[in-house]
Amino acid sequence: MIEILEIRLAGNLNELLEKEIEQIISDVKMKSTDITIDLYQKSNLNSSYLIIIMNSSGINEKQSTELGQRIKASLSEFGLINHSQWNEIDPLINK
Repeated sequence: MIEILEIRLAGNLNELLEKEIEQIISDVKMKSTDITIDLYQKSNLNSSYLIIIMNSSGINEKQSTELGQRIKASLSEFGLINHSQWNEIDPLINK
C-alpha cells in the first residue's frame, strides 16, 4: 500500500514543517524497516509538499492507515492536507 499526503502550507513554515517531518521519518525508521517515507517539495511552489509512505510488509491496511492518519493529525497545524491511500493491483497481462 502507498499513502500520499499533500500539504499546502498556510504561511512561511517550511523550516518547521521539514523539521517535524524529519522527526517523524526518524521515529518510523526506528520502529519499522518495512515502511519508507519520502518527502518532496513542488519544484515551482515552495509552499507545497508531498509525503509518500510505502509499506512493503505484510502489515494489515488498518495499521498502515493509522500511521498516515497520525502524520496527518500532527502536521495539520501547518496548513491544508489531503490524504489518500493506494493499493497495488497485479494486472493480468500474461494470463
